[in-house]
Amino acid sequence: MATKINAADVNVMTFNADPFLASDEYGEEELQALLNEAYITELNGFDAEQAREMLDYFADDDVRVFKGVNQEGDVFYFSTNCPTSLEGLDTPSHCKVVDTNTGKAIVGFASFAEAEEIAKKYNLAIHSYTKRDGERVCTDCGWEDAPFDMRRAFIEVDRLTVYEKSDAEGLREDAASFDEDEEALAERLNDIANVLDKMNEDEILVVFNDIPELTYEVWSRYKVGYHDYDVHQYEIGLKK
Repeated sequence: MATKINAADVNVMTFNADPFLASDEYGEEELQALLNEAYITELNGFDAEQAREMLDYFADDDVRVFKGVNQEGDVFYFSTNCPTSLEGLDTPSHCKVVDTNTGKAIVGFASFAEAEEIAKKYNLAIHSYTKRDGERVCTDCGWEDAPFDMRRAFIEVDRLTVYEKSDAEGLREDAASFDEDEEALAERLNDIANVLDKMNEDEILVVFNDIPELTYEVWSRYKVGYHDYDVHQYEIGLKK
């Protein structure tokens, strides 16, 4: 997938001629249209150094450089105001930079909106990551455009069952159909239904089946990080 760039972040540009400030040549809407129509990739290593030379070294080593190809096939290069490193960015104190199999990533966001705000500010991509307990490096699971929907993302196992508010009526119907010798199970289902009645539509109920007493947790249905109660941690994160 081509890299998406915000026009406001573009600094110096060149079409294999004298470099110029993008803001001197284009209005923001005009530049955004050019960027949206072009195929853009970020440059690294030797390619990045060559691009910096064409930009007459206006692109310092601590900013990102890109190559674009417009609809007519013209190639252009540009730098952005976004730093090359995720370290030291202005992010909330509860966030952290972690190692992944595709490079560094920022994780620990309080909400998807918070992640989107930082992504837009620094032109970063939103991805999901997973890590097994005890591992140091996270695995990049690819691009995301929404938080985890826990009703779909959460994998039920024998010792866990996941419910949502709309399940209450069905549980009561099941409980009413049980025989007298299943009274304890019927009571448990009715108790779960009573908990569901008190929940909001955007919450889910995780019930622990391996504990005789009704034991549960109420979760927000939409999350940016969770543990699956097995061995995996899942996170929404940002990467270059």
